[in-house]
Amino acid sequence: MSLRVLSIADLPAAKMERVIVHWTAGTYQVSDTDREHYHFLVDGDGAVVRGFHSVKANQEIKTGEPHAAHTWHKNTGSIGIAACCMLGAQEKGKHAFEPGSHPMKKSQWEKLAEVAADLCEHYNIPVTRATVLGHGEVEKNIGVTQRGKWDPMALPWDPSFQSPAKYSAVGDLFRERVRAALKATPDIEKPLEVKLLLNNDFFPAILEDGSSWGAIRKIADNYGWKIVKTTKTKAFVLIGNQTHELDFLKEGTIGYVQLIDLAKALDLQISWDAISRTIKLD
Repeated sequence: MSLRVLSIADLPAAKMERVIVHWTAGTYQVSDTDREHYHFLVDGDGAVVRGFHSVKANQEIKTGEPHAAHTWHKNTGSIGIAACCMLGAQEKGKHAFEPGSHPMKKSQWEKLAEVAADLCEHYNIPVTRATVLGHGEVEKNIGVTQRGKWDPMALPWDPSFQSPAKYSAVGDLFRERVRAALKATPDIEKPLEVKLLLNNDFFPAILEDGSSWGAIRKIADNYGWKIVKTTKTKAFVLIGNQTHELDFLKEGTIGYVQLIDLAKALDLQISWDAISRTIKLD
């Protein structure tokens, strides 16, 4: 599993049932009060900050035991995440909306969806109206009375999603973002691409895993060598009348052999030219 914004260290083993999304009704900065109440917070710059209580503390809450107290009568089995924002925000009737001095940013809302996706994936939580929901949906979606909560069900940057009639639509839109994040493949670091110079010919090469590697198919085709077989970690290459066993890895659709092995097979020296970013076998 590749996490998007959280780390495995943030996610202790626990059986959790849902993710409830909030705003703090404060500034863009994370306060100690915020960290006391929520498991994860997104500040005004988009940084994710861990709260004081672990997710596991909310697995099965017993009277008097510390836990993240984020939702009235629904903290057990619930992970609380929040955007730091909306100081002074007010509902004003059916159509009016006052976001206060620190309106929630679109970037915070989007980062919350990535946090929720990591939590859903790690704790095997399905994305439904009852399992991934805003604080303002708790009363309607899972039948637990709240005290006039409406966070984070209004979007300050989009006038079409600011009235109470649109709160469910905002929740559905958030769940769509969580599902999209779950489907997307997190960025994977790519090897450093360099060049191999062999017999005055250039070939693709990479630096990876503390070694240098050359694209064996292109090299073999150029010199008429035969790739006898490959395994997950080895390539057997017929060069002239001798088969050589070379360390092998596959990056995407391309197979590479370790160049120090190839240098030994060809009885050549290996060197590195940092200016041209070229590995030389000569």
